[in-house]
Amino acid sequence: MKKLNVCLVITATMFLSSCVTTKTYTAEEKKMRNEDEQVSVVKSDGKKVTGSKIDVPSIWNGKSSWIKIDGQKFEGEDINAYQDKKASYTKFGNSKDGWLWVKQLKRGKINLYYYDINTNDQYYDGTKYVNRRNTQTHFVFQKANGRMLEANITEIAEMLKDNREAYQTFTNQFGSADKAVLPKQLQNHPKVLFSAIDIYNG
Repeated sequence: MKKLNVCLVITATMFLSSCVTTKTYTAEEKKMRNEDEQVSVVKSDGKKVTGSKIDVPSIWNGKSSWIKIDGQKFEGEDINAYQDKKASYTKFGNSKDGWLWVKQLKRGKINLYYYDINTNDQYYDGTKYVNRRNTQTHFVFQKANGRMLEANITEIAEMLKDNREAYQTFTNQFGSADKAVLPKQLQNHPKVLFSAIDIYNG
């Protein structure tokens, strides 16, 4: 597995690339919230602080990040997770190197999270150069109580291998050959990935 280099030179934002994908992700995100709590943070010592109002900076960047619950400020380095009124987030990375806040999509034997990276480039349409925005969705996996890691196709298949139905559901779409991390391939078929993990989690 390849551990994500989380030195945050990138800006991770949470915009989704299509209406269909947005609906798919939003439904999964809502399932991960604790409906008994409006907003909350989980501190590094395990203590949870709940409230009714949350304030989050528009950009989370390493040690400068923070979050407020009902006006009480918590530094990002002292938080492991938080929940707003739409989704549940977990820290991916560490305080020394910087981190990303990834949205949770699945919880169980395998936890699944994601983050998006938006980039801008240009293409020539025959008459002029046109700006284009691209979004890549990256998935983060955690099996049992193991480390949170990005995984390639082979490694995801290996995670699912001890559940035949889940393994076949995944490999029928993506295969199991030795492939590098392919954000586009996974993000184009999220329902297949979600289904395989649901089967595995039982």
